[in-house]
Amino acid sequence: MNYSKLRLPAILGIAMAAAPAMAQDDVMSVRWGVAVNASLSHMVAPALELDKEIQARHGLDFTTVDFGGNVTNCIAAIISDLADVCQNGITVGMNAIAQGGDFKGFMQQIGQITEITISTETMNRLGITPDAPIGERIAALKGLRVAGPPPGTTNHYLIDAILQENGLTVADVQYQPLADLTAMNASLANGRIDAAIWSVGGMSPSQADGTGARFISLANDDIPFLRTVPNVAVYANSDWTAENEELLRRVQAAFVDVVAELQADPFGYAAAYKQAWLPELDQAAWEENLPQVVAAFIPDMEGTKEGWDFWVSRLDAESPDDFASAYYDQAFVPLSQ
Repeated sequence: MNYSKLRLPAILGIAMAAAPAMAQDDVMSVRWGVAVNASLSHMVAPALELDKEIQARHGLDFTTVDFGGNVTNCIAAIISDLADVCQNGITVGMNAIAQGGDFKGFMQQIGQITEITISTETMNRLGITPDAPIGERIAALKGLRVAGPPPGTTNHYLIDAILQENGLTVADVQYQPLADLTAMNASLANGRIDAAIWSVGGMSPSQADGTGARFISLANDDIPFLRTVPNVAVYANSDWTAENEELLRRVQAAFVDVVAELQADPFGYAAAYKQAWLPELDQAAWEENLPQVVAAFIPDMEGTKEGWDFWVSRLDAESPDDFASAYYDQAFVPLSQ
């Protein structure tokens, strides 16, 4: 299945982009929960927050609520009304639905840009480099202390899929749940972990200062079939979603405009985002990472049924929970139709 054949939102992306700014009394407000604003895979939301022109074009008063990598708190926030939606790793919301959460999903935003960063010390000890054949790199992970988001998250399932390419599973590494990127980089530098899995940009501090090295990269097609699987989606309470579809359509159209700006001038348009959320990121790392992310964004910010159900079918097969209510036809709201 080719998940890269995505529908172009002619009405949302062209007609609305050409429309004048909405009247002030037609402006709609939203508190957009984001798993982590400082992750490049989530950058469309904080970039929109910084872009008042695109907000005005679509009649939005758009603010993010940043959860700093705590994906569980992001979901909890839409239950406790601390945020209206939760933009998160796609499987987090699917798991919440399977466990009885009354949520809907929308806006598949980006393909896979996940990577595994290994500590330089560990790499030297093992006598392997990022240029080694992918099978050898995967085999080298056996027994290592690997940090990443907790079970139920996209990256946790992805490391298992990566390891399975060489006959291993996540049980063959010492997986350590960790969602704080600052702590993850510090742990790698201080020898408390051997490797970490996160999206492009998350481990850039370690890669930039030489304490870590990009070891396996889905963005670079190390494992081609995983490249186009969706990575980030948005969730909200079912009742809230039904009552706010017009608001969500506006946000999706605004996100389409943000992605168009990024693709037209990635470094120019993203400069404000870098200053706001990644000011300490080494310029060389920024110049290397940003193009990979921009190329992975799904142009219509919606995605496909096949991409969504790629995840649900695997979760359904591997989990004791019942995922019938999480499949696309039951759980996804196609906003551009």
